[in-house]
Amino acid sequence: MNRDSLKDLECPTPSYATLKNERTDINDIKLDNLNKTKLKNKEKNSKVIIEEEEYDDDDVNNNRNQQKILSQSQIFNRSQVMQDDSIVGLSQLEETTIKLSDIAQQEESQDDKNRQNKKQLIKQKSYQRRSTMIFLTILVILLLSIYFVIAYFLAMKTFETAKDVVQSLELIFYKGSCFDSTMNFLRESEIRGKHLKLDDKGGVSATDYYLDFCLQKEKEYKNMRMNIPAYFEQARSLIESLDSKEMCDIIYQGQFAYLHDFCKTSLNGILSQGLSNSFYYMYAQILKDNLQVSQAIQNHNLTTNKRLLLDNEIIQIIDMKARLLDPSLTALKEKCITSVVQYIQKLLQNFVVAFIVFILILTLGVIIILIVSFNKLRQSMWDTNIILKIIPFEAIDKKQRIKIKDFFNS
Repeated sequence: MNRDSLKDLECPTPSYATLKNERTDINDIKLDNLNKTKLKNKEKNSKVIIEEEEYDDDDVNNNRNQQKILSQSQIFNRSQVMQDDSIVGLSQLEETTIKLSDIAQQEESQDDKNRQNKKQLIKQKSYQRRSTMIFLTILVILLLSIYFVIAYFLAMKTFETAKDVVQSLELIFYKGSCFDSTMNFLRESEIRGKHLKLDDKGGVSATDYYLDFCLQKEKEYKNMRMNIPAYFEQARSLIESLDSKEMCDIIYQGQFAYLHDFCKTSLNGILSQGLSNSFYYMYAQILKDNLQVSQAIQNHNLTTNKRLLLDNEIIQIIDMKARLLDPSLTALKEKCITSVVQYIQKLLQNFVVAFIVFILILTLGVIIILIVSFNKLRQSMWDTNIILKIIPFEAIDKKQRIKIKDFFNS
């Protein structure tokens, strides 16, 4: 376009005025052309700018669209991810709820087990305490009654011993008197020429009755001598000495030493066989004379009775009994009585010892019970007091409050 405008301006050389006018016109035209070109350039530039702006707007729109697409895709992806996450979260939530339910069930079962264990432990503790209380109650009862139990057994032993003592002492006392009674009835029968009857024994002959009775007592004494009881323990040596071969050497000493030789020679030394054998021998002589007296009474033969009254052997037996056996039997009685008294005193000492032991055990038990029980009671009251301080006052019934106040006031 610049070239075309220049061709149009070419013309023949005019005059100065025309040239001047033409120059001005040319300048004006140039100015117009320049303005036009400037306008065109501006338009082009503006077009370019507009195009660039439009292009930029398109780019911006494209970018916006792309961003929208990206954002939508991101939102979609995010929604997908969120959906996936929500699905995963739901599954995890379900799993956690299942796990929590399982844990809750396990905890409940564990709590139930713990409750059962605690109940079992409480039952065991209560059983142990009840057993302990029962044992302590029985122990206290035994402690309080132990003296009476011991006293009962000692009393039973004393009464049983007393019965045996009476029977045994009866054998000792009858040993001399029974022989004297038998001999007296025999001599009375010889003098009267007839047997004396015992009406209270069914009219039996007194001599026959006492012979049987005294021989039975001798048999019982022999059995007692073979098993000397405990209450004759102090007289054991004397009892054994009286029935030994050394009777004369052991018994007749001191104030009875003058009878030693007489003991050795009396009745051909029968006492060297022992006291029991001597009495059996003497009863045998009485039995023999009693049979002769019975025959003489049946035959009314007074001569036989007179001869028996003067029998030298019977007289020696009576003399030996009075001089030798009576002191021995007296010593035996005294020794046996002393032994029995010592035995009874020992039983009384056992009573005293049992009573002292009972008092000591009772005192010691009371002290232990007071110390242990008082400490436990004080600790229990202290714990109870603390618990009552912790428990709200409103949570306690009125009756219970009154009872608690009375308990602490008392």
